[in-house]
Amino acid sequence: MLLGPAAVCHSLKWTLPHCKAILHRTLSRFKLEKWYLACAVQRQAHRWTTVPSFRANQKPVFARAPVFGDKVAIIDSSGSYSYKQLYCSSLGLAGRISSTLNSDLGGLEGQRISFLCANDASYTVAQWAAWMSGGTAVPLYRKHPQAELEYIISDSQSSLLVAGHPFAETLEPLAQKMGLPCLTLPPTSNLDTLHEGETKEMASITDWADRPAMIIYTSGTTGRPKGALHTHSSIHAMVQSLVSEWAWSRDDVILHTLPLHHVHGIVNKLLCPLWVGATCVMLPDFQPQKVWEMLLSSTAPVVNVFMAVPTIYSKLIQYYDQHLTQPNVKDFVKAVCKERIRLMVSGSAALPLPILQRWKEITGHTLLERYGMTEIGMALSNPLRGPRIPGRMLQANAGLTAEKENRVRHFRKLCSNIFT
Repeated sequence: MLLGPAAVCHSLKWTLPHCKAILHRTLSRFKLEKWYLACAVQRQAHRWTTVPSFRANQKPVFARAPVFGDKVAIIDSSGSYSYKQLYCSSLGLAGRISSTLNSDLGGLEGQRISFLCANDASYTVAQWAAWMSGGTAVPLYRKHPQAELEYIISDSQSSLLVAGHPFAETLEPLAQKMGLPCLTLPPTSNLDTLHEGETKEMASITDWADRPAMIIYTSGTTGRPKGALHTHSSIHAMVQSLVSEWAWSRDDVILHTLPLHHVHGIVNKLLCPLWVGATCVMLPDFQPQKVWEMLLSSTAPVVNVFMAVPTIYSKLIQYYDQHLTQPNVKDFVKAVCKERIRLMVSGSAALPLPILQRWKEITGHTLLERYGMTEIGMALSNPLRGPRIPGRMLQANAGLTAEKENRVRHFRKLCSNIFT
């Protein structure tokens, strides 16, 4: 599964620090827009004469939404939203983005769209709209200070900002300061208004695979955060592998409590369920009491998938030990978790053995550990079925091995073209 040179060029700039100095000397005289156009020319030279059907089928998640129609996609603090509603609202916003940037729908050629939304349906609408307009989605984090938001917007060379309703006061001053247009979304409960009036239709696009899709910034533990660019092809590989390895289906209901500016929250917990037509219950923030209520609730839709980081599991255990101490309550918690929940995952940090053991005592579940990076997405996982060895992930996610090998092969070829 080859990635186009455009994607590799972006990856060189954003995800390979050891090549940064060489690339800076070689390419610093070019603006990113000119670089993107040059890479597009190279991409045409390397593209297959006949596009293989499996690459033509590598479409974004939103392209599958019409199939699921009125099925509930997201439940948040404002209500519930069907796949049809999300698709139509996204299409309406995409039209506004395209008009603002004087482009046809789908014709932004990878221009960056930075967006700041709450953990609710507005996030998906902003993300899908960026893709529908042909742009590259750059998710921002609401807890980052202004200076950090400005850095990401500037570093990604964003062309437009999208502010969820609660964050207009955060982004509008930055937009004015940086000379960028800023679109403010209506309240999440009124997202349907985005589709009112005349809406442009999506053009037929067959080259999604090589198009840039999303720039996710690293945590910045070794320096300033660096943007890792993912193409629609790399996101497709991640989603498909996790859907296969973790047996996702449209009957699943996942409880979402994580931030939406890293791979764990974006891909594992949001794009995977939306790809298969499942339902995602989104909480605005992590609150131990609320999570326990949702995990134990018998009100439809009943949660059967949960994923979190070790810190969250630690806080859930702490709440359990303080408030769920009666023997009959403990029996109830364990019985419900074993009967109703089919998968519990821990990732983004090493899982301490005492937490894994204590969680199994409480719920009967041995947490499935997985390993990934911002730059490559999910790479390794414990098996869904079979023994799980604490601290060890021996199973490569299906589909990603070939993807990584092709990236390396293509990267070497491109470097040879640039530096010889």
